[in-house]
Amino acid sequence: MAQQNQQNQESGSGNSPGSGNTATAASSLAGKSPAETYKDLLTVASATNNQGLEPTAKRVFDGEGIGSPLFLGTNSLDIVGTSTITGDTSITGDVAITGTTTMTGDATVTGDLTVTGTIINDGMGGDGTFTSGVTATSFALSNPSTGATTNAFSLAGDGTVQVTANLVTKGAMTFMGSGGEEVRVDAAGGGVQKGDGTKGKVAMKETEVSLNKGEKELFTAKEDGTTRMQTVDTLPADPSPGDIVNKDGELMIATDGGGDDSNK
Repeated sequence: MAQQNQQNQESGSGNSPGSGNTATAASSLAGKSPAETYKDLLTVASATNNQGLEPTAKRVFDGEGIGSPLFLGTNSLDIVGTSTITGDTSITGDVAITGTTTMTGDATVTGDLTVTGTIINDGMGGDGTFTSGVTATSFALSNPSTGATTNAFSLAGDGTVQVTANLVTKGAMTFMGSGGEEVRVDAAGGGVQKGDGTKGKVAMKETEVSLNKGEKELFTAKEDGTTRMQTVDTLPADPSPGDIVNKDGELMIATDGGGDDSNK
């Protein structure tokens, strides 16, 4: 019988938070004296005896005085240290997390979520992008040097994501239109282009800025004051007055929309 009781106790002590076992014979205090169980009791006892929970969170200790990462108050719960939550979690109110928190499952937060440390998400790819499970109406970022907090992104009523702070990025950024058209800003290459560049591209180099359409150079302005524009061998059929055309190296200005009758 003694051997059987010992096995029951060992089985009960090995329950994990996600095992689904809510009670075992080993976890019951029935028939046991305080001398046999005091180490397994949790308490918020402090320097003031018989105080119980207070508005200010108090650390939870076991009966031997070993502190836990839990701090309990009448309206608050603080966890200090590394925490693992398995399963779906719903939180209403503001949440402040200091340290590293790993969650397996969905976490729904109604209110503000402040995290000091690292968020590890199962849906985060190796390149740092989220592939699932992150939903919010706004994001605020904190400057680690000054501690100042800035609202960086917000969600408008029509579903538009608004960037509400200055944005600095490395590499290239692509802006997508509703019709599938895209505009790409390439910081490394120093250019702005529509699509693959065949519909227009502005290239900004050290001493010149050029406007291109695909591989064709339309106009270039240089730092030394010189400019260069596309050369054509045939004048436009119907230019507007004031249009300038480089025909075979000669600049021609349209005065009356008369094609070849334009003046040099």
